Amino acid sequence: MSALRLINKTLATDGVSEVDITDVFSEDFDIYKITFTDLQTNSGADFNMRWLNTSGNPITSSEYDRCKYYMNSNVSAGDVRTTNRDHIQRPADAFGYSSAQDTGFGVMYVYNPFSSSSFTYFSAQGGTLAAVLSSSRDIGVLTETTSLGGFRFYVSTTFKKLTVNTYGLSVV
Repeated sequence: MSALRLINKTLATDGVSEVDITDVFSEDFDIYKITFTDLQTNSGADFNMRWLNTSGNPITSSEYDRCKYYMNSNVSAGDVRTTNRDHIQRPADAFGYSSAQDTGFGVMYVYNPFSSSSFTYFSAQGGTLAAVLSSSRDIGVLTETTSLGGFRFYVSTTFKKLTVNTYGLSVV
């Protein structure tokens, strides 16, 4: 049995290029669920992510590894692997091709983010509601044993709209 507890709901302000969600990870939970809805940017943009330490500073070391399987309506399905990056590029491909006409959505599960003795892992899936339908499944790891307090979403232009909900998942 499990239970979700809403920890934080954040709405991005029109015109900002980054959104920090801080102080959401704690010793209370080992697993977190993050939902993304209504993602729109003011022009085509890459949607990226970085973890934040407990002081609210972004982790910028080259310790991000990820594998993605994508499925788009206009190209063949495929996979992408990245290692030793300084961020998570397009966490759930839906967000990577966002434009003013697209709306992205997705869900991410984060494992052990507050633990300072283990890596932080994530799994994600998402899609877009656009002329080119796209979706993906991602898995990844921060290969650094740092206690995390939150995360940052950022785009190369500015957000038009974004809603982020963060939940703690209790496993009984």
